Amino acid sequence: SALTLMHVCVDMFGGMLPAVFPVIREEFDLSITHGVWLLALFGLLCNGVQIASGHLRPHNSKPLLLPLGLLAASSLCWVAFLLRTDYPVVWLWTFVLLCGLGIGILHPEGLRGIYSLDRIPPTLATAVFINGGLFAVGMWAWLGTLAVDKWELEGLLAFLPGPILCILLVYVLRIRLTVDQKPTEEPDSSSHDHLNAFFPILLMSMPYAASATIMMCLLPSALEELK
Repeated sequence: SALTLMHVCVDMFGGMLPAVFPVIREEFDLSITHGVWLLALFGLLCNGVQIASGHLRPHNSKPLLLPLGLLAASSLCWVAFLLRTDYPVVWLWTFVLLCGLGIGILHPEGLRGIYSLDRIPPTLATAVFINGGLFAVGMWAWLGTLAVDKWELEGLLAFLPGPILCILLVYVLRIRLTVDQKPTEEPDSSSHDHLNAFFPILLMSMPYAASATIMMCLLPSALEELK
């Protein structure tokens, strides 16, 4: 439950950012092209960094990227205060990409925490963990727009207690991660078959991911333009 809550608390920022981005664009005076570039790099960082961070600390059972990911992802809550700085757009890029980095680095350690649970089958635990993130993307996109509509960008501060609570849970519950085991045998020829099957699946998923990203990036801003 705690690990799923952590997944919710980072993925909510991933769903919230595109939904409230029309307000950010207006406040920071960004063009649509500039905004889409920022959202696209944010999305790439959220997902691409998982490949890199998944190789970190494979033999250490104590979580480090869980609290760091929660802390970094919550940087989106402070966007309203960036308008008071000397270089608000530069700081906006920094904080948005830091948020994406936090979202990305939490996922591998979150799954390692899920796999360390003895009393819950990994298939069930993984399904609950993943669906918690999907729920957060949709539900908190809506809640984020309500908060920003009522209190402007300062409304994002309302979502700060969630990551803080989850950071405390990491240490209070003494969450531990599964440790990767070194392979005892050389891979056989069938492993090459699995590798060859991976690339067609990757190619099939790319149009879906591209269309979903375009919809998330452009739709809120396009609807705002029609008002």
